[in-house]
This record gives sequence, C-alpha cells and structure tokens, in this order.
Amino acid sequence: MSPLVFLARPGRWLWAIHRHRATISAAPNFAYELCASKLDERELDGLDLSCWRLAYNGAEPVSPDTIERFAARLFSRGFNPVAMTPVYGLAESSVGLTFPPLGRGPLLDRVDRLALSRTGIALPARSDDTHAQRLVSCGRPLPGHVIRIVDVKGLELPDRAQGRVQFRGPSATSGYFRNPEATKRLLEGEWLNTGDLGYLVAAELYLTGREKDIIIRGGHNIHPQELEEAVNLVPGVRRGGVSVFPATDARTGTERLVVLAETREKVDLEEQGRIEAEINRLAVDLIGMPADDIVLAPPRTVLKTSSGKIRRAACRERYERGELLKAQRAPWRQWLRLAYTGVVAEVGRRGSHTLEWMWSAWAWTVFVAIVPFAWLLLVFSPALGLRRRIARASARLVLALTGLTPQVEGLSHLVGRGSLHPQGVRRIRNAAEATTTPLHPQGVRRIRNAAEATTTPLIVVANHASYLDALILAAVLPPRFAYVAKEELLRNPLAGIPLRRLASAFVERFDSARGLEDTRVLEARVRAGESLIFFPEGTFRREPGLLPFRLGAFVVAAHTGIPVLPVTLTGSRALLPDTTLWPHYSKLQVLAGAPLSAQGDDWQAVLQLHDGARRWILAQLGEVDAAG
Repeated sequence: MSPLVFLARPGRWLWAIHRHRATISAAPNFAYELCASKLDERELDGLDLSCWRLAYNGAEPVSPDTIERFAARLFSRGFNPVAMTPVYGLAESSVGLTFPPLGRGPLLDRVDRLALSRTGIALPARSDDTHAQRLVSCGRPLPGHVIRIVDVKGLELPDRAQGRVQFRGPSATSGYFRNPEATKRLLEGEWLNTGDLGYLVAAELYLTGREKDIIIRGGHNIHPQELEEAVNLVPGVRRGGVSVFPATDARTGTERLVVLAETREKVDLEEQGRIEAEINRLAVDLIGMPADDIVLAPPRTVLKTSSGKIRRAACRERYERGELLKAQRAPWRQWLRLAYTGVVAEVGRRGSHTLEWMWSAWAWTVFVAIVPFAWLLLVFSPALGLRRRIARASARLVLALTGLTPQVEGLSHLVGRGSLHPQGVRRIRNAAEATTTPLHPQGVRRIRNAAEATTTPLIVVANHASYLDALILAAVLPPRFAYVAKEELLRNPLAGIPLRRLASAFVERFDSARGLEDTRVLEARVRAGESLIFFPEGTFRREPGLLPFRLGAFVVAAHTGIPVLPVTLTGSRALLPDTTLWPHYSKLQVLAGAPLSAQGDDWQAVLQLHDGARRWILAQLGEVDAAG
C-alpha cells in the first residue's frame, strides 16, 4: 500500500488486513498512532482483525503509549494485544536484527529517568515513581547474530548500562558501496556500529536514542545539520542560531520535527509568516516534508556548548517542558550551569565505570589468590572425598568474596532420595549447621537439608553458558557429584589435572564408536553408586539461547533407571561471556526442577526424558530455543 494512500485514509490498511485475512503486517509507530487516534468509529464497523497474528512495529522509535492505545482501541475489533510485536532492524543488517519471542507481546521496562540521563544506567524505577521512563523491548537477535553494548572506547558494558549498540552476524553488510570513509566509520573489527544508543537486559535490546542526533520521523532518518545550514541563510535569521531536533508529541506519542530559529530583531506578523514559509519550503526541498513546528525566538535562545556547538538534546528538553521561550539567564549563569551539569554527568558516568572496573579487578584478584592454591590442594590431597570438599569450599569462597553467591531454589528435591538411617541424616544436618562457608540463606537451608543426606545416585543436567558454570554447581551441590567433561579438556593441564583428581568422566564427542564405549563406562559408574553432572549442550557460546541437547545423559539414565534432575543456571552468561576474560557483575540463580524418571529403557523413553528435561530448563532460562 502506498504511504500516500495510507495517510489519506489510514483505515484502508486495517480493512486490507480484514479483507485478505492477513496474518502478518508491519508499519512504523506513527501508523499505529493514526489508527488509534484518528479513525472514526463508523470506519471500524464490521472490522475483524482476529486473523492478525504479528503486528510488527519498527522503523522508528516505538512508543509504549501508542501500542497501548492501539490495542485498547481495536480490541473490540478482534485485535489480540499479544500480536503487537516491536522489532528493530537496519539496512546494514538486511533490515531485520532483533525480534521478540513469538506470541509474547510487548515487554516494557520502567527505569529511573534521572539515573538514565545522568549516569547512563537504566535502573529499574520504584513502583511509586510517577516520572519513570518507559522503554519498549525490541526483542533478541536473530539466530547467528549477536548484539553488544559498548562505551565510547569500545569496551563492552554490562546489562542495564547505556552505550553504543553494535552487532555482527551473517546478515551484516561488508560496507557501503563506493564509500570507504563511511565504511570505516561503520566497522570496528568484526562489529558494526548501528548509530543507536541502548542497553540490554536478559539479552533483550532497549533503545534509548540516536548516537548522532538523527531525527526519525515517519520511518525516515533525517539529519538536522543540512536543514540547519539552509535555515541559517534565510534573511532575518541569526547565523548560528538554528537548531533542528525531534520532540515527542505527548498527545500522539510520535516524533515531531521542530525548527528553532533565532531572529535578528523583533519581527512583525507579516515578516514572521515570510520566515516560516521560507523555512517550510527549505524543509520540503531538503527532507521531503514540512516541519511540524517552527519556533522563532530571540537571541541566545538556542543552547550551545562552551565551544559554540548546538546542544540539540538540551533544546529538545526545554521545548518539551515548555520552557524554551522563558526569560533567559545571563550568559555567565548559563555557562556555569552547563559546566556544573556536565561535571555531574561525567562524574556519574566515570564513577559507574570505575566501580565496574574495580569489581572486575577484585574478582580477578580473588580468583588468582584462591584458585591456584585450591589447584595445588586438589593435586596433592590423597582422598577423593577430601578433594571434592576442597573444590566445593573453594568455589563457595570465590563466590562469597566477589558478591556472587547465587540464589538457590529447588535443591530440596534432593531430600528424601537417600538411604541413610534417620539418625545419620540428623547428624549430617547438625554438622551442616556448623559450616562457616557463606551462601545465600535460602540456598543454605535447602542444601543443609539435602547435604550428603543421600547415597542414591542422581544425574544432574544443566544448561551451559560460561566457563564458570562448573564452579557455580560445585558451590551449591553436595560434594558427591562427578562432572562429565569433553575429552578435549585433557589437553589443557590447568583444567585436565584437577578434573582427573575429582574423578571426572571424559567422553569423546565426535567418534560414535568411542562415544558408545564411553556411555557404557558411565552406566557402570552410575550402577556403582556415583552421581554425575552433565552439560548436555556440549559447549556454550556468546549469544543467548539454549542449544540442542546431546542424548548421552538420558541414555545413561534410562538404561540404569536413575532419575534426572534438571537444573537451570541464569546470570553466568552475562557474568563471563564467551571470548572474554573480563567479568561483569551479574546476579546468579541456580534453579532445580523435580527429578524426572524414564518410563522404560527403550529409545522412546530416552527421547521423552530428553524432551522433558530440556523443556523445563528452557522455561526457567528465559532465552530463545536455539535448537530451531
């Protein structure tokens, strides 16, 4: 449908969906706003949008107010609010880059407006904060694509830290046609700059603005500089006193194009009309559309930096507050306020980055101080039980000293699976009460209940997202579990030697004959009373998503009749992503489900056990299913 046809009668779009029973249709945010606020009820009589399964909303900033108004207005016409699907893309990524999970609907994040503007940290707003800023999630990257947030120096930022949005993936462009300078600005190694600002939360992208003051209106990107230069040449306008910026319309939720121009002197109504007409003519010539608002103002209205650069964001802020034409402070007071605001913002940003850097440095200090010593103890301690207790104590100490003690839920499922005499159970629980190793209180209670109170074998299967997953499980599980690790780790003595000393099992992943033999060895160990930990994905990657599970753990469980305990780890991917050695603070969780038992020992029983465990882990993980 032609944009001109839509603008003339927005209802035609909705009736086209109704008539053709369309299931997918996309439009910019302003199109949804027009339909929500401009259509007469008579135009909607008989309209049925129940067929509309995906209402993509992109190409310009998505307004939370607009999507709510649209859903409320058309709910009675069969529109399902869950169909509203905010997305993000750009031409440099073949249009599409991030999409939310199918059928989830919009996800909004309420953040502290002041904290975001001053420090660049998207702190969750209090429930009673009436000035909270609401931002719409654009979803997660498509499979094979990765998004990261970096600061001005290119250093990767943790969740909820605002920065430059970069991406990479198979849909990324290799550069701009015959424009090497623009290509050089686009590429930073294997990463591409989007020109947008935003932050990540649980791999979901939230956009906060544009890196270079690009105005997005009606699905078009408008650069303000060219129009500013042209308006500066209009007779009656002060040279250097022009600012072009977008402003959010509080009524419609869309962006409006505003031209602020200082005049050389007071002008009468006739002269004012001439200047406005000339500015609109220039706007149509240069960007193909007139300005939404032209503000002619006295000298010194346009805010500037101390070096004379136009402060478009500050002009926009005063315009939206209705303070643009108020009496101006003396220049020295403006400079003083500007300097103060700049210092406060810079101190906040530097303080946040400094704290993050200090924590990362402290985490490395703890690791270097404890892990080599623990490695030596594992090598030279004579008894397996002692070595496993050393591993658990060391892991707990590392997590406690770095403030990473995980929240533990569900390990009470281990209680009651033992065959110890009740008096022995009481003695072990009493001994657990005397431990001084710090853990999250909830986890302490559950682990005290479960700690070593069982000799029945159990197979733990957990998702794999980081090098630290094994350390986290070592801290929260009783020290009777052996890891099942890939054989390649034996080539690395730093990992291979301690894993051997902890009686880990090593399996071949690529040789099917060897794999079958390794499975039989694992079955024998389980029948002998051992409990095992599997990471059935077999590997991990930087991008969020649960990879396909290998079947080895479930074959062993079905053939031996031993229950499988599904465990979900959250936060470890953000803590230490793949390909990086610099950690970022992240809250950790260890969530255990109810034990699952195979209904037989045949292939069908193996698959049912596999599907049940993976389904539970994926539901708690909150990431995409990367198995396709």
